[in-house]
Amino acid sequence: MKGTAPGALNYVDGKGETCKPSLTRFKLPSVSGTNIPTTGKPGKVTPLFTAPKADVPELPTFNSLHAIKPSRYIYGVCDRANSTFLDGLIKYDTETRTSAARVIHAQSPGEPIFLPDSDGDAEDEGICLSVVLDGTKGKSYLLALDARTFEEVGRAEMETVVPFGFHWQPFVVAENGMVWHGMAWHS
Repeated sequence: MKGTAPGALNYVDGKGETCKPSLTRFKLPSVSGTNIPTTGKPGKVTPLFTAPKADVPELPTFNSLHAIKPSRYIYGVCDRANSTFLDGLIKYDTETRTSAARVIHAQSPGEPIFLPDSDGDAEDEGICLSVVLDGTKGKSYLLALDARTFEEVGRAEMETVVPFGFHWQPFVVAENGMVWHGMAWHS
């Protein structure tokens, strides 16, 4: 989005760090199983960790098959200060508290989605998709990353720019022994 013009970083004016998201995992000791008390004294919330801001995914997503289970991996876009806009994709591991980022010059990714591998056992088995604006070509492409290794496994070049701002969410429907994957867009 921002070029390499000498004054472009001055546009941010030192506010970049204050605009970055934060990630803190909490333990809720009074919430367990299906017996959630509706009355009584609130329990103590304990922060387990806070991730470094450089490692925190913005517009986060995860394996939707782990929506009501303990989850380990979070995927999103990141700002590594290489431009005045989002400049990479990131995978954060909440167990090891480490991240893997994919940052390529002049490539601005959009909100990623995670498509789980229906035959996979591990939480990070699947594909991470993102529409990326290639700033050198002035066109977009759909990027497919192996969610486990974060390596590119495919791309679909487009002859146009796909605008930022679309929120999309994968859904999985099991019907008659078949598993269907699809997308729903909303703004």
